[in-house]
This record gives sequence, C-alpha cells and structure tokens, in this order.
Amino acid sequence: MINKSSVLIYALLSCLCLTLPVSAENAKKVCAYVDKNNRQHIVASVNQAPHRYRAVTRCLSTDFAGQMTSSDKIELKGNVRSEDLSSPIGDISLRWPRKVEALFGRTPVKATNDAASTIKRTIMNSPFSQLLRNFKADWKIVFLDESSSEVMIPGSISGCTPGWMTPPANIYVVAQRIVSGCSGLRPEKTSIADEQLARLIIHEMAHGVEYAILGSWSDNDRSRAEGFATWFTEVAAKQNSLIDDKSIANEHKLLAKVSAQESPDKFYFDGSAGAYARSAMRFRLLEKKYGIQGVVDVYEVMKKDNISWGQAVEKRFGLKEEKLLQETNKLLQK
Repeated sequence: MINKSSVLIYALLSCLCLTLPVSAENAKKVCAYVDKNNRQHIVASVNQAPHRYRAVTRCLSTDFAGQMTSSDKIELKGNVRSEDLSSPIGDISLRWPRKVEALFGRTPVKATNDAASTIKRTIMNSPFSQLLRNFKADWKIVFLDESSSEVMIPGSISGCTPGWMTPPANIYVVAQRIVSGCSGLRPEKTSIADEQLARLIIHEMAHGVEYAILGSWSDNDRSRAEGFATWFTEVAAKQNSLIDDKSIANEHKLLAKVSAQESPDKFYFDGSAGAYARSAMRFRLLEKKYGIQGVVDVYEVMKKDNISWGQAVEKRFGLKEEKLLQETNKLLQK
C-alpha cells in the first residue's frame, strides 16, 4: 500500500525529462518534502528542510550537465533481451534486462509498440498531421535496471527520475523508478505500473515529436519542452486505452494549482512536477482558446521567424508573457 506522503513526494520529483546541455557551474537542484499535514514544500537543498523532515526529503538536479552515452551503447548486465521493431513512427531498437519484466503486466515490447501507435494516432487525428504526416525517427530505447545502472546515469540525473530523452530519439528508462518513484514501494496492481509506463514512453516520444517539428533549432527552453511533452501526453491519452485522460488532466491541473498558489505573479521552471504541469497549462490554454491548431500555429511561427515560443505566442495571438500568465491562472480556477 502506498501512503499519501509517498505519492506526493513522487509527484513532486518523478519528472520525465528531456536532457539539454547545461554547464556544470549552472546546474541547479530542487528538493521536496511533505509535512505532517500533507502539505508539499520545495526547497533548494536538504539542509533547508526542517530537521525532522530531512530524512524524507528527496532531491534531483533540474539541469542535466554532461554527455549521455548513446542508449544503444549502454551495457546491460544479466539476462538481456533485445528487439528491433518496425513501428508507425519509425524503427525502434529496444533493449532491456529480463528481470524488469516482473515489474509490469506488459512486456517492454508491447508497451513500446502501443506507445508508438498512440503517438501516430494522436498526430494523424489532429492538426499536427500538417507538420508531421510522414513523421519517422530512428528510436533507440533502453530499459535500465536501477540496481546495476548507477555508473551509466550521470549524477545530474538522479533521485526519482524514471526516464529521459536525448535528441533526436534516444530514450532511457529506469524501470524500478516507474513503479516505485521516491517511495521505494510498489503498487499492488501491475495495471497501475503499466499505466505509468505508458505515460512515460509517450511523454519521452513526445519530446521526439517536438524535436521533429523544430529540427536542430533550439533555445534550450526546458519549460517549453517539458510543457509540450506533458500537454501532448494529455492529448495522446485520449488515444490510449490504458490511460485515463480525465485523470491525467485533473492531476496536472492540481499540480499546476499548487505551483500557481506558491507564486501567482511569476513562474520559474524549477524542474518540479508542479512546474511541468504549469508549463503544460500554457499549452492547454492555447488549445482551449484556439484549438490544437493554435499550438501548431505557434510552432510554425517559431520556425518561420526563428523566435522563441513566448515570442511566437505574442506575435500570433497578441498574448504577452504577463497576459499569458494571468489567463493561465484563471484557467486553473475553473
């Protein structure tokens, strides 16, 4: 049985990530704990947490410095399986240790194939088909075993991070972190783990979708990148039978509300789950006002004029940053 405190800490820190090159001296850390009243607190270090909560405070880096080993080059220990899959969004090279199969009801092959099909349906049933009708990528996905992978995971990707992606289509998954998060406890039903796995793979593939839209152009804006992938996962959930789309949307709204209550007039992307959700709400606002076509329009302006996401939103819809924040906060109150 997973207690509420463990779930809240997991929600705060179990981020699904796109790694971006950041210098080591600029690396930042975010930590979180939940007090006896189940109130969430974010601090810069364990030492900033009250003494009685330091033992349950969990931290991770919000910047990902250093170079990742290509996912197809990582060495796995024990009984290892591999499959080369042909999916609707490109060829997939998949590897995993056999021992992680016991954590899920679905095999990595079935979960990955299902996620790829979900991404394809989401694209083709939306205005994204204008940009990505022939979307294909050379996917390299590796499932890591947490007990034997510490040397392969950079120190900046630590704590409870269950998965991350490096462009153009390398995906890394730490199986135990999907199931247990920060708590170290496993859910009683494998169906819960299967849903979390589906959400993770879709989220990471969504980073590949955005990369395909923007190409090599990037301003290293993690708020935009994680906001897009988190929102895209909400949209894709409607195309996936494992994921409750209303539940995931409500979860993101709740997390975004907490972030907005703590800092209603400013928004700094600190890498927390609340920041991911609040970034996603900006995309949800555009969808609500202009449909998914509005999101597509913004990316087209970004590419055409070589400007940032925020600048493109202002140019296309006249929403300056301050107004965008205000309208997003209003959306959270509905």
